[in-house]
Amino acid sequence: MNDSELDEMLRSARPGPALDPNFKSQVWRRIEFSSTETFSFTDWLEKFLTPLTQPVFAAAAVFSMTVLGFGLGAVMRPQAQDYKVAYIQSVSPFASSHGP
Repeated sequence: MNDSELDEMLRSARPGPALDPNFKSQVWRRIEFSSTETFSFTDWLEKFLTPLTQPVFAAAAVFSMTVLGFGLGAVMRPQAQDYKVAYIQSVSPFASSHGP
C-alpha cells in the first residue's frame, strides 16, 4: 500500500461522532477538580521547601537562624560570679550549687 492509497482511504473514512460543545470546559473542570482533590504531605512539604532553594531565601534563613542562636546563647548562659567555683561545679559530681 502506497501513501496515495492510504490518504484516499483515510479521506473516505467516516468521521466519528461530534463532540459535545461543552467538552473542553468539562475536561478542564475535571483536571482542576482532580488537582485540588489530591494534596498529600509531600506536596505540602515541597511547596514549603521550594522557596528555600532560592539563594535569597536560603541566605535569609541561615542569617536568621544564626542570629537566633547567638541571641538564645546570650540569654541562656549561666551567670557565674566566681569562675573557679563554676569550673569545680562543672567537673566535680560532688560539688553542687544547691544547698545541703
